[in-house]
Amino acid sequence: MNSRSVGAASAGDSKTYPTLINGEQSDCLPIADRGLQYGDGVFETMLVNSGHIPLLSRHLSRLQLGLQRLQINPLSTDFPEQLQSYAQQWMPTGTGVLKCIVTRGQGARGYAPPADTVPSVIVSGSAFTLPDDFTREHGVRVRLCQQTLAHSKTLAGCKHLNRLEQVLARSEWQDPMVYEGLMQDAFGNVIEGTKSNLFFVRNNVAYTPDLSMCGVAGVMRAELLESIFPALDVRCEIGSYSLQDLQAADECLLCNSLIGVLPVSSIEDSPFSIGSIGTAAVQAARHSLLGQRP
Repeated sequence: MNSRSVGAASAGDSKTYPTLINGEQSDCLPIADRGLQYGDGVFETMLVNSGHIPLLSRHLSRLQLGLQRLQINPLSTDFPEQLQSYAQQWMPTGTGVLKCIVTRGQGARGYAPPADTVPSVIVSGSAFTLPDDFTREHGVRVRLCQQTLAHSKTLAGCKHLNRLEQVLARSEWQDPMVYEGLMQDAFGNVIEGTKSNLFFVRNNVAYTPDLSMCGVAGVMRAELLESIFPALDVRCEIGSYSLQDLQAADECLLCNSLIGVLPVSSIEDSPFSIGSIGTAAVQAARHSLLGQRP
């Protein structure tokens, strides 16, 4: 087992960039904004590499899905250009994170959403360092969380602003050697990590949990399912899986749009090998994020 702490932010990751609210530089949001009052909105967290936003089309598709599910008024047609302009202006070199929050906008007291609200769009940036070679080669330690995920067919897959389940799950450990915590639903199905999606490999087949009732449908998960694994000639299956299914796997992988793909070295006391499929997926995801050919 590795004694090195992996996945921690570097000292340079504290750098931040201006926050834009509806296109204007500001750090103040009206108290009546429904994102603050009720968590009424969605968000995207995107990697920026030298002014470019990898997988931007996937991020925009998920954002649009969330807006439709919550019945929030659509954004302006030049919204993608606004995101790209921010990335090019403030993060022209190196890697960073661009976060976009879209709330329903301001409204009067009460749950009923006003029909004429104008969405609030908040764009901010911060520095970010990609996982290093040691982490990508040797993997990360993972634990199991007690906090479970509730079922909601309407919200499942969306990256909405209500993240209290993940907040409570992440508060369960302070050990810097543990990179991530896995969450289950109330029926014991393994769903995802607090900040990542999960794949496991058994007999050269990649499996990932069904997210039709809970969980976030990550953009890197979609990239693996629709692009990376088909290119590697790896068959994928989506279904309901228990901890026993996970423990019987040959390899386990975590993924999101910032880290790409990371192999799992252990879950609790169960070690996992770093196999050929995981290694290939890790490299392919990194190339995808950096805009390189494998």
